[in-house]
Amino acid sequence: MKQNTRFFMLLFVTSIFMIGFIMRVPITTLPLMVGDLARELHVSQQNLGMLTTIPLIMFVLISNVAAKTIAIFGLKRAVTLALAAIVLGSLLRVVVTIPTVFIGTILIGLGIAHLNVLMPALVTQYFPSRIGVYTSVYSLALMLGSGVFNFITAPVTATMGWYAMMILLLAVPVLVIVIWLIMQNNLITFTNTWGQKHAETGDANFKVWTNLRAWPFLILFGAQSLINYTFVAWFPALMVRHHVSLVSIGLIMTLYALIALPLSILLPSIIANVKTRGLLIILSSAGAIGLVSAIFLFWQDTNNFWYWALISSGIGVTTGIYFLAAMTLFSVKTNNALETAKLAGMAQAGGYSIAATGPVLYGIAFEIDPVGNLQNYIFVGVMLVLIVMGFIVATTKHLQVH
Repeated sequence: MKQNTRFFMLLFVTSIFMIGFIMRVPITTLPLMVGDLARELHVSQQNLGMLTTIPLIMFVLISNVAAKTIAIFGLKRAVTLALAAIVLGSLLRVVVTIPTVFIGTILIGLGIAHLNVLMPALVTQYFPSRIGVYTSVYSLALMLGSGVFNFITAPVTATMGWYAMMILLLAVPVLVIVIWLIMQNNLITFTNTWGQKHAETGDANFKVWTNLRAWPFLILFGAQSLINYTFVAWFPALMVRHHVSLVSIGLIMTLYALIALPLSILLPSIIANVKTRGLLIILSSAGAIGLVSAIFLFWQDTNNFWYWALISSGIGVTTGIYFLAAMTLFSVKTNNALETAKLAGMAQAGGYSIAATGPVLYGIAFEIDPVGNLQNYIFVGVMLVLIVMGFIVATTKHLQVH
């Protein structure tokens, strides 16, 4: 019995890790091959620009309805359907025609938008006493997946061709859904050995959009996403404006992408178990680091590597901590998987809507005056909003008191 329990525990951790691993890879890898894809399709790269926008649109449109998928199909089947959508979308993109590439990307966005909401609910449902541990597992995998595929895409493309990467982007989701299908048939038996609750029920009448306690979660998620998307979209151009070398820019952006990786190992467990005062200290400290980094942008007239590396690190730490806190607190501050899904869906639908405005508005300001202070004031303002929302979220005892 103990041997079976250990086996299924390993299988469950593997399935959670692998699901997290593919929650960004199909989105972040394709842009690295967009030139090859455009040549194969005999179109310009600009015509394929929507491929990077479609997933964000799907996040906005689908996140809020993902909880209804749970209500209709159940949590395990909802995860299976989300993974199936990613597999089917990846299969269509391997065909490499304009319709199949776009439809495939829509399906992938549909699947990942669901997983963004379903993963916190899955942890809440089956492991309510180990929320931090399993949030760490898929959060670490999410960040690691993007980093690994960003690293291997160039050498794989150079040695075996870009189409080999397209096949790999199909093979990994297929492996993931196979592991999940094996795991889900034994999930309830496995969790029963740990004394966990597994009823896929919740308050169907719970209205998250009219719950005032839920709105700070949305604003917090939106503020950190806006900072992240704006930084990734425009700060390389800002550094080019200040004559930072392309090699240095690459290193700085890599540092930004990876700096939260070590945090994802321990931070969700700490957040899930720490008292309100400790959570306030974590979020306030992260907010203070981001605020100082934003204020330093007023003295940006330099090409010094360490200046930009420190700002990048500070903003990366802030967005990383607040993202991990949000994903963990979706589970901690709710009573069951359905509530978790509804809160995560609301926060992400509204949050990604807010985030989508950041690069556009920053771009307008950048065109008017690339080194102007207007965008710096706004950046500081958003950091202040993030800090305030962090305080409110940390002091919220529970989304719904029973």
